[in-house]
This record gives sequence, C-alpha cells and structure tokens, in this order.
Amino acid sequence: MAKGSIMFQVDVLQEIGGPVTSIPPVTLKVFDFLSFGKTTVREITAEKAGGIVAGAANISVGYSSVPFAILRLFLRAGEEVFFLAPSHVSSPQFEAGAAILEIEELGVTSIGGNELGLSRRIGGHAYLDEVV
Repeated sequence: MAKGSIMFQVDVLQEIGGPVTSIPPVTLKVFDFLSFGKTTVREITAEKAGGIVAGAANISVGYSSVPFAILRLFLRAGEEVFFLAPSHVSSPQFEAGAAILEIEELGVTSIGGNELGLSRRIGGHAYLDEVV
C-alpha cells in the first residue's frame, strides 16, 4: 500500500571542545522502505549553521556553506536513481522500493599544527509522494 506524503529529516550538532588539529567529516543517513508505488521526489535540501574556526584569531575556515546531499531511490529491477540537492522541482515518477537520504559535510586537518575549533549544525530533508 502506498504511503502518501513522506518527509525524511535528519539533523546533528557537532561540537569539539578545546583546540584540535583535525576535525572528522560528518555523514548522516536516513532511509525508509517504500511499496513500489509511484514515487515522486518533490524537494531535497541540506543546511549548515556554524562552522570551523582556525588559529588564535578565530578566523573562519572557508569552504562550502552547504553540505552535500543526495537522495537515492532503489527501483524494482535493482536499478538506482539519485537526486542531488538542492532541488525544489518535482521529479518524474518511479516505482521505488526504498529511499535513502545521505548528507555529508567535509572534515579538515590543519597544516603546521594550527589549532581548530568547531561548532556546526548539519541537517537536511526530502519530501516524497508515493501513490498507487
């Protein structure tokens, strides 16, 4: 039986107390089984607040302000279809049996022993519709 409207949502707060020289990447995954009904992806997005600061001057380390996000649909024949964020345009319909939303944020290792600090919140969501 088709599930109707589905929202995938995931959120994490990553903080590291004290100065460090390496910050690990963050990978978030959320999944659900679908019924092989006709699935439409309506929206997929990712967000980040906060970030990494370097050195005694607390200078922000500059790289992408948005985490990488991908939504995978697994189809009846074993095929995989994927969608990249951000997307606010509805997809064509697919007969999917499962969906996985994955959000990834980069890690950083300092050069020359520079100290790093971290406080970041990473999250995202995807909206799907599954009908008969």
